[in-house]
Amino acid sequence: RGLEDPRIVLLDGVFYMTYTAYGRKFAGEGKPTHAGGGILPMIAMSRNLITWERIGPIVRGEDNKDHVLFPRRINGRYAALHRRWPQVWIAYSDDLRTWPQEQMAPIYGPRPDNWWDARSVGSNGPPIETPYGWLCL
Repeated sequence: RGLEDPRIVLLDGVFYMTYTAYGRKFAGEGKPTHAGGGILPMIAMSRNLITWERIGPIVRGEDNKDHVLFPRRINGRYAALHRRWPQVWIAYSDDLRTWPQEQMAPIYGPRPDNWWDARSVGSNGPPIETPYGWLCL
């Protein structure tokens, strides 16, 4: 049990934290995602940065991590990046609780060569909006 990679954005006057949760079972799941445990991309919200309410995962039933929320809505919907290995995917939600598969798509992945730094890609922090588009680190 544990968590890693917390990332916070202020969106619509509320703080949202994405983080990667590790554990054998997750609330409401009733079974591990695989024999050794599971990795879920979670979201929590806070109005004061002290007390947090867990909203839930972006996806279930697969090891998935390195996710971040965009710091504003895109076309009226929440948007997030997450790593469905080996690529980074974009996902959209109307309420931050449901992330329909049909609103997810891969947007970039590792280089095609086999160098060590091409074996894994993921988001570092929330995307930064620039005059030219979104900068993803």
